Amino acid sequence: MLQKSLPGSSALISRSAEVRCRTSAYDRDLAELHRVVSAHHGYFDDLRTQSQTGKGRLLRVALAFPSADFDPALSDLKRIGRVVAVAEMGEDSTVRIASQERHLASTRDKLARLQKLRRDRTDKLPDVLELEKEISAANESLIEQSRSQEELKSTVA
Repeated sequence: MLQKSLPGSSALISRSAEVRCRTSAYDRDLAELHRVVSAHHGYFDDLRTQSQTGKGRLLRVALAFPSADFDPALSDLKRIGRVVAVAEMGEDSTVRIASQERHLASTRDKLARLQKLRRDRTDKLPDVLELEKEISAANESLIEQSRSQEELKSTVA
């Protein structure tokens, strides 16, 4: 998703659309679709075609654009083929990023507490093994959440 901060705000807003259109000049319209996406700094989330006998081809495309380019891009897209349907979506990724950061901090805290518990206690072997399992699970969760957060930040950038 492409993100852009709104003026006077720290919000990260993404704008995307799903457009379905019927085309009888598939190659020309597909080339025009690629031109519009490139000209407006967008990217394809998904592009699908479906042939229908006697009706031409149906193009279904999900795209994302920077907020400033979204409306002009959508206008250009509506000139490709015969538009059947348009769906617009927006998302404020600020909330998702903040939530991920809270979960990541919580997992780090849990892992630190478990590791401190392991250092400070000398219990029976079954208790130690159970603690090691919890530490391992918390560590795996921390790695996965860190990876997920880096992916989101990369998408936002």
